[in-house]
Amino acid sequence: MVGRVVGGGWWGVWSASAPDWLAGAVELQRCRTAEEIAEVEAFLREADLTVAGLAAPTVRLWVEREGVDGEGTGAVGAGQVGAVRVGAGRTGGGGVGAGGVGAGQVGAGQAGAEEVGFGRVGAGRAGADRAGAGRILGSTGWEVSADGRHVLIRSVAVAPERRSMGHGRALAVFALERAAAEGAHTAWLFSRRSGGFWQNLGFVPADRDELASVLADTHQVQMFRRTGQLEREVAWRRSLQAE
Repeated sequence: MVGRVVGGGWWGVWSASAPDWLAGAVELQRCRTAEEIAEVEAFLREADLTVAGLAAPTVRLWVEREGVDGEGTGAVGAGQVGAVRVGAGRTGGGGVGAGGVGAGQVGAGQAGAEEVGFGRVGAGRAGADRAGAGRILGSTGWEVSADGRHVLIRSVAVAPERRSMGHGRALAVFALERAAAEGAHTAWLFSRRSGGFWQNLGFVPADRDELASVLADTHQVQMFRRTGQLEREVAWRRSLQAE
């Protein structure tokens, strides 16, 4: 799976020639306009996920859309931008372990873990065209702390008809890889219902107050504090850099 960011317009494409556990190619597009973000908010509300602060500059938001064809996508941008290659075929049922996401292997030594690496993107122009893109099929994102060392993974959702096909896992891995490429050291998240899914991606239970401290400036944490929801949340964390 190759992640590419198109320069000039901040138009990103994540193109996947699918391994056996993911049915079909996947492309992700970076959301920036108010119209795009409003679409994501509606999509996330249907999935009962938090939508606070999605338009903030600290939030990175990507979506997969119906009707976007990745064929002919060219590499754009200069230098290494954190392209991700997830797995060369599934070897087992294990999840991504606690190894570093970033320069090389995630979950080394664990059966079924996908290899996540950085690819180099050269100059050129992407052939993907946003014109005619359809409804949102999946989303993923993260919010960055003020010091850039921590990210809050959020907005990972998949349309009902595409669940249980590996798309949610691919979306989550993309967020982890991109966050690591941006220099984050630790990924955090809130999840009361999907702990098993995140544990399979190397997350472990975390101290909720520590999460709220290192990510105090994020919109989701601020909203949870203001509404009292923070006390009901379950926190998770994992390292993004090889130790």
